[in-house]
Amino acid sequence: MVAWIGGRIGDRRRRPPVRRLPCSLMRRVLSLLLLAILAAVVGPAAAQAAPKLRPCPKQPGFGCGTLTVPLDRSGGVAGTIGLRFAIQDTRAARRRKQLLVALSGGPGQAGAPFAASFATTLKPLLKRYRLVTLDQRGTGRSGVLSCPELQATLPLTEASSAQAAACATRIGPSRPFFSTRDSVADLDALRSAFGSSKLALMGVSYGTFVAQQYARIHPATTDRLILDSVVPAVAGSPFAVDLFQAIPRVLRETCGGSRCRDVTRDPVGDVAQLLVQLRAAALKGPAYDSRGRRRTVTLSAAEVPGVLISGDLNGPLRAALPAAIRAAVTGDPAPLLRLRAVAAGVPSKTRELSFGLYQTTTCLDQALPYALTDPPARRRARSDAAFAAIPTSAYAPFAASEVLPNSNAETCIGWPADRVERPSSAPLPDVPALLLDGRLDMRTSIESARQVAAELPRSSLVLVAGTGHDILDSDSTGCAARALTRFAAGRPVGQPCRGHGNHEAIAPLPPRRLSAVRAIPGTRGNPSRVANAVLLTLRDVIAADNQRLFSGMAERGGGLRGGRFAADQTSITMRRYAYVPGVRVSGRVRFGGDGVDGTLRIDGPGRLDGRLRLLGRGRAEATIGRTRIRITLRG
Repeated sequence: MVAWIGGRIGDRRRRPPVRRLPCSLMRRVLSLLLLAILAAVVGPAAAQAAPKLRPCPKQPGFGCGTLTVPLDRSGGVAGTIGLRFAIQDTRAARRRKQLLVALSGGPGQAGAPFAASFATTLKPLLKRYRLVTLDQRGTGRSGVLSCPELQATLPLTEASSAQAAACATRIGPSRPFFSTRDSVADLDALRSAFGSSKLALMGVSYGTFVAQQYARIHPATTDRLILDSVVPAVAGSPFAVDLFQAIPRVLRETCGGSRCRDVTRDPVGDVAQLLVQLRAAALKGPAYDSRGRRRTVTLSAAEVPGVLISGDLNGPLRAALPAAIRAAVTGDPAPLLRLRAVAAGVPSKTRELSFGLYQTTTCLDQALPYALTDPPARRRARSDAAFAAIPTSAYAPFAASEVLPNSNAETCIGWPADRVERPSSAPLPDVPALLLDGRLDMRTSIESARQVAAELPRSSLVLVAGTGHDILDSDSTGCAARALTRFAAGRPVGQPCRGHGNHEAIAPLPPRRLSAVRAIPGTRGNPSRVANAVLLTLRDVIAADNQRLFSGMAERGGGLRGGRFAADQTSITMRRYAYVPGVRVSGRVRFGGDGVDGTLRIDGPGRLDGRLRLLGRGRAEATIGRTRIRITLRG
C-alpha cells in the first residue's frame, strides 16, 4: 500500500457509460483508470518571457511548452529543470490574464496530459481563468525521477527502507530539490512567466497539498482554491494513523442502510477476524488467470490495508470487499484472493506516475519522528519511541505488524542525511475556497477535509456519500459539478450533495454449492437453481470486468471457480466460466439499448446441461435438461 497514492482518473468521463443488467445485475463501466496520490513547497521567481508554445498532441485548444527553472534556487548546486506544461491557447483564452493551475495527484503523477480532461471538469471557471496544467518537477517530462526498484513494486505495501535508500542513491545529490516547496516556487515562476497577477489553484489529492502550500507561502498571489480529496495540512501522520482511523468508519458506512444485510452484520469485526487468521498464517488458495489456469495466490496481514484502501479509486472493488472478507473468514478464500490482483493493479509507467518522485518528496516533506540528519541508531530509537506512544486503539483492529510496514517513518528510516526546509505552517489566506471529499475516502478522509476547511474563513465543504477518491471524476450524481458551478458564479454553494450518493450495490456472498442458490421465483428444483446460477455468474463476470477496468487492467480474467472471460466495449465472452461450483458457462452476451442479449451454454452437474437465452427487454428463457423456464428479470 503506497499509503497516499490516489488521484485523477485518466478519462474525463469519470464514471463512464454504464451497462446495467436487469434483476439488479452488476454495473458495467467502460473507462480505464489511472492512479494518482498525495504528500508536501519556496519563494518568488524572477519574471521572464512567456515560453514558446506548440500544439499539444491530442489536446485541441492547448499549447504545450517548457519553462526552464533552476534545480537549486539557492545557487548551491548547478543545473536546471525544464517544466513541461500545457496551457489553453485559443484566442478567447489568451484574453484571460489570470491563470487557473490544475494540479494532479501524487507526489509523482504527470499533469500536462490531463489538460483537456481538466478543461471539461473545470468548465464553469474558464470564463474567468486561463487553464494551465504541468508535469511538476520530477514527473512526466519534467526531469522525471526513475527508480526501477520502486516502479515495479505493486502498491499493497509501502516500499521497504532498503528499496527507498537504493532509490535515493540512484537519484544522487539532486534529491533535496524535489520537495513540495520546490514545486511551489516553480508554480510562482509559471505565474510570472505568463504575467498573471494571481493564481487560482485546483488540486486533486496530493495536488491539494501543493495548492495549500502555495497559498501559505504566496498568500498575496493566491486568488482562490478548489481542493478535491483534501490532504491534511501537515501531510498526515508518519505512521499513517489518520488513515487507519478512517478505515473502520468507512467500512461501516459502506455497509450502512442495510446494504450488507445478506452479507455481514459487522464488516469491521470481519476484518479483525481476518487479521487474526492471517497473523497465524498467510491466506493461500487458488485463483485463475486470464487463460483459465489455476494459480496459487497468497495474502498477508500486512497487505490487507492496501487491499481495503484500493477501494478508494475502485468502486466495484469496494462493493465486493465485504462479501469477499466474510467468505474468507468463514472458509472460502477464493473471492478475496481473486480481488488481491485487482487491488494491486498493474505497475505504472514512470512518466505516468513516478514512484521515485513519490518516495523522494514523501521523505523530504513528511513530518518524521526523527530528523534526516540524525544518525541511524537515533532515528530507530526516536521512531520506536514515537510509535510506542500511540495507543493501540488509534489503529485498531490493526496491529503494529500491519501499521509499521505501511508507514513513511519506517520507509524513510534509511534515507540519506538530506537537509531540507519543512513545508510551511503559515496561515492559509482568506480567499474563496471549495473543498470536496468523498465519505468513503480512506487516504484523504473527511476528517482531513474538515481540518483544512476550518483554516479557510470563506470555505465551502461538500461531502459526497458513497464516493471514494477524486470527487469531480467519480461523482455520477452531478451534485459535485453543481457545487463547482455555484462556486464559480460566486453564489452560496450550500449542500447540493445532501440526499445524493454513489453507493455501489454490495456484492453477495458467493455460493459454495448449487443447493445454496435460490430457485427462480415461481419455479422450483435444481433446473431452476442452475438457471439462477447462470444469472449470478453473469452478474459476477460483469463485476469482475468493472473491477479490472477501474484498476487499469486488461478486460480479461479468470472465473471465481475456474474458466475465463474477455470483454470489449459492447460484449463479454465467457469460456467455461464458473462462479457457482459445478456450473460452467460459455458464450457471448451483448449490451445495448434494450439491455443484454445472447445465448449461453451451460455445463451443469449431472444431466443439468442446457442453454439460457437473454432476449433483451428484461426477458430470458432457459432449457436445463428437459425443463424449460421462462424468466422475467426485475429491478
